[in-house]
Amino acid sequence: MSQRQNVRQMEAICKHEGIQIDQASLEEIAKTGAGSMRDAQSLLDQVVAFSGREVTSGAVESALGIVGQKVLERFVDGVAQRDAGALLEQVQEIVANGKDLHFFCRDLIEYFRNLLVVKACKKPELLINVYVCNLDALKRQAESFHPDELQQMFRVLSRVETEMRLSSLPQAAFEMAVLRLTDVRPFRDIDGLLEKINRLEHSAPGRPPAREDIELKKNPSVAGEPPGPRPGATPPPADAEAEPTAGGIPGFPDWERIQREIYEKKPHFSVFLAQSRLLELNPNAACIELSDPYTLALIGKEENLAVIRSAIESVCHFAPEVKLAVKSSAATPVAEATPPPADAEAGTVFRRSRSVIAASPPGACPEANSEEKSPPGDYNKPASKSETEIIQDALDIFGGIVIR
Repeated sequence: MSQRQNVRQMEAICKHEGIQIDQASLEEIAKTGAGSMRDAQSLLDQVVAFSGREVTSGAVESALGIVGQKVLERFVDGVAQRDAGALLEQVQEIVANGKDLHFFCRDLIEYFRNLLVVKACKKPELLINVYVCNLDALKRQAESFHPDELQQMFRVLSRVETEMRLSSLPQAAFEMAVLRLTDVRPFRDIDGLLEKINRLEHSAPGRPPAREDIELKKNPSVAGEPPGPRPGATPPPADAEAEPTAGGIPGFPDWERIQREIYEKKPHFSVFLAQSRLLELNPNAACIELSDPYTLALIGKEENLAVIRSAIESVCHFAPEVKLAVKSSAATPVAEATPPPADAEAGTVFRRSRSVIAASPPGACPEANSEEKSPPGDYNKPASKSETEIIQDALDIFGGIVIR
């Protein structure tokens, strides 16, 4: 049965039995009965046995272990003020007075629901039980909360109501939820935050040049000026070397801009590419130097190379073949590499070399005497080592020398 039906039935019973009771008390008894007419009548008998035939709202609260609207209003005022200490003290006071925390949590859930209704509706009195609730107090308190905050608080209390039924320490669970209520903040608009970050990046000093600036630098005729030196400008000496940019290659876009394009699609790459360096960049090839073979094995997958190629195309407007290299280190020769299988994936990957090798062929990564091509395939499969290499690794680890 609905709460309204239960209230009408109890009104008829009280009239027939000569029991004087107000409407608010009947509403509280019907709500505590949770839709059961039998439970509501049992609670009514309990209240009459406690207070006699003249039933007041205070008698209903004492007999059923529920709190009144004044207590709920004071508690919500504490939540609006973010006063965690005062709220915990009020919880202790409610428990000391013999009130049921489960009923208190249930009433708080309904109270925050009513606050949200007042916040969202023009005529909240149509959706709120005005016999029990103080509509003026609800309107005043609703001004202190954002709708997002009210929804989050409703979820926090709904969740803890279930947890209290299963917990051996229901009061502790409820107190933790009360502390959570004081820390609820409204959600922020993600689009607005991103727009604000972009504005800060563009207004910060020393920011990387925009794509239009790069195009203007590479092709001055875009701005209506003929290519070549400006009139009156002193031409640079013929043997002067171009200063490298932050990426390490003269005349190309900043490597940091390409990195940022990569991080937008693969955020975790920021860990692996933090120590990387751009060695070569042209429409045919792009060579990136990585810090160690582990990073090479992670980055060298075809799907990751496609992301890097896409980032370069976004910045430089061409999509070269991506080649990877590892920083060189002086050591002993490396064992002969096993030729790739016939169905190996296409692509060129570089790995660390421990010997001084001949000059790289045309089109290879320009890292002098330090890199050697390895066959594509399973990067996780360890390469076989020669006896000489194993001995040299042991000497490097323990700091020994070979005495002949």
